[in-house]
Amino acid sequence: MQIFNNRYLVFITLTSISFQLIGCSSTYLVTPSKTPKTDFTYSEINEELSGKAVSIILSDSTELYGNNFRIENDSAKWVDQKSNIINTVHLKEVKTLVAKNHFLGALKGLGGVVGGLMLPGIYFLLNPDESGGGDHGGIKAVGAVMIVGIIASVGGIGGCLVGTIHAHRYYYEFKHEQKDKKPIENEKQLK
Repeated sequence: MQIFNNRYLVFITLTSISFQLIGCSSTYLVTPSKTPKTDFTYSEINEELSGKAVSIILSDSTELYGNNFRIENDSAKWVDQKSNIINTVHLKEVKTLVAKNHFLGALKGLGGVVGGLMLPGIYFLLNPDESGGGDHGGIKAVGAVMIVGIIASVGGIGGCLVGTIHAHRYYYEFKHEQKDKKPIENEKQLK
């Protein structure tokens, strides 16, 4: 089994597959009122993020961390995670909110088991003599099953750990209504 003698190839392949499976996120559009493209309105985002920790990214790219983010009138309010002080900014300063779900990240990281099964599975499909066929009977098959099990376990555990740390991220992108600078002209003025 020449492919398994190159430990680096196996490690790099499994790590790549695991990272691809856990690097997921979701993006939602937040607007003041419901439109066909809106995922959340301001009032719905208040309910969605009630009691949750979030990163608040402002329009100047400043990133702040807080709990209990709320939109009230034309302001955004939250409790700072370090100081427990209530912060308030004009709502138009809020560009993006990011919430994390570590449990979902761990579940997605378990996809590393799939990655751990793919590489040896493909190898044994392409090389049936290495998986226990031929004159050697079942001795090689036991070794092959053990290798697949070990690699799948390492992929699952590694993926779960990285998924827990990285977490599934929910991005809430704000689209603020902009007032027209010019008043709308009526038909008499156009003629």
